[in-house]
Amino acid sequence: MILPTSPDVCLHFGCIGRSGHYANHPDGERANPNPWGKWMSGMDGKLHSEDHDRWLTHWFEASDGSKMTFIAKKDNSVDSRPGSWCGFLMPEHRELEYALKIAQGAWPQLLVWK
Repeated sequence: MILPTSPDVCLHFGCIGRSGHYANHPDGERANPNPWGKWMSGMDGKLHSEDHDRWLTHWFEASDGSKMTFIAKKDNSVDSRPGSWCGFLMPEHRELEYALKIAQGAWPQLLVWK
């Protein structure tokens, strides 16, 4: 499983420029293999609130024992289909406000912030 290891690294899961949810690094490279693997395929579309303005925070431990934070929000800025959302994965357990700052700093171009 390839996970972000630097405190400044934040992977994005969602649509960038077109429909289709993928895991991406801030430099635009697709995370391959998908670092979420089977965990994300089982949770896709279930980790966000139906409220477009509400972020949800999920804390978990990766298979190697490292602590991770995943934040997610309903997002139809690119993909208008029901259940479209975006999320951000980063190392360590972080409170929502700090996690949002990391995600915005790594991904300022995303429409989810507009």
